[in-house]
Amino acid sequence: MRVLIIEDEPVLSRLYARVLKAEGFDVDIAGNGRLGMEAAARRLYDLCVTDIRMPEITGIQLYELWKTERSRMARRLLFITGDILSGAIQAFLKKSGRPFIEKPFTPEELVAAVKKTLAQVCGAPTRGKNYREIGYRRKTNGNGNRSTLDTHRR
Repeated sequence: MRVLIIEDEPVLSRLYARVLKAEGFDVDIAGNGRLGMEAAARRLYDLCVTDIRMPEITGIQLYELWKTERSRMARRLLFITGDILSGAIQAFLKKSGRPFIEKPFTPEELVAAVKKTLAQVCGAPTRGKNYREIGYRRKTNGNGNRSTLDTHRR
């Protein structure tokens, strides 16, 4: 499975990549949303893990662009955020219906979120060697069921 990580903090992007590569994923890194868009134009990814707040093109802007231009990729986004208390971020996450994981999180929680999201979007297996269960909160926004990841361990 190919995963694109879009994160503007190099230390974090390398850490995320190392964790996912140890689980057998083929991982590429882009340092911002613009570079992420360019990478996704060159290569087909099964999942894109993206920070919401980044320079140049934010995760929100990336989602909006892909929703109209590349709907397949828009459905394959897993958001990372450290700003869940922001009303604008909460509204966006609810509206988009895309899964998210809240910073800070453990490597096991990242792996679990990636595998859960892949299972949701393309039927990939959800268990791995460092798997730690995290749950879904089901929400309906009038367009049918939407899922967001809940980072509370069961």
